[in-house]
Amino acid sequence: MKRLTIALAFSLASLLPAQDGQKAEVRVAPTSELFTEEVRAARQLHGEWDLRDDELDAARHGASLSNPDVYKGLRTQIESVLAAKRRELDAWSVYYQKTADYWQSVFRAIQAGQPARSSERQDLVNMLAQEQRDRGDVQRRLNDLEQTLREKNVAASQPAALDLKKLLDLKADNVAKLERAIQEFDGGGAHLDRRRELAQARAIQSRQLLRGVETERPLWDALYNGRLHRLDLEYDTNIPEPEARPDWRRKAGTSPAGGGTTIPSTPATKAPVNRGGGGQ
Repeated sequence: MKRLTIALAFSLASLLPAQDGQKAEVRVAPTSELFTEEVRAARQLHGEWDLRDDELDAARHGASLSNPDVYKGLRTQIESVLAAKRRELDAWSVYYQKTADYWQSVFRAIQAGQPARSSERQDLVNMLAQEQRDRGDVQRRLNDLEQTLREKNVAASQPAALDLKKLLDLKADNVAKLERAIQEFDGGGAHLDRRRELAQARAIQSRQLLRGVETERPLWDALYNGRLHRLDLEYDTNIPEPEARPDWRRKAGTSPAGGGTTIPSTPATKAPVNRGGGGQ
């Protein structure tokens, strides 16, 4: 178990990218679901918009647009629904932007750690080679000692031989630990490569979703502005046409011949009648 712990320590340390001579920790998700509050807020705002839109449909159905108050109320309602949709889209934009930034930071951190990982693996390989050389040297020393003891008919259980055997076991154990460390290191590297690919794919996906929000904005603006224009048209259609003035011909009269105005003739002036008693 201790050997595995040491090997895992090598592997975990190698996951840390180099930064200004130090190793910076690769970012991890703050929760099991990234940016839970942001996505919850976006979902809530979507529900509020959906409810307002349904209420608008209900209010619009069978509404009498001959009533100015009804018309003004519907217009305010449409503008309110559009504002709710814009708030929802803003929330989705915040969520997708933060998600894209997170995955991009993970991708860059892993990329930045690649040189350090290569260096660390080489260090492990060098350590392993050194231990293997030491083991080989101890093995040769032990073989020479045993050969000498045999030639002198001395038992191989001499303290010097036992010490070399203990040292040989220690070196063999070091070689085994380092071989396991390199195995775990390479296994961790494979996982890290897949995580880098995942982060890159998620960053692209998040940016595409963010772009989808931005391209959807003009759709909803056009849709609800279109409803406003339709409402304005229907309201204006209910306004009666301008009323014509009474026909002036009814009082002014017309000329039978030319159709012009007939001017009444002035009565002839009569000579005054002498009602006195004198004659002329």
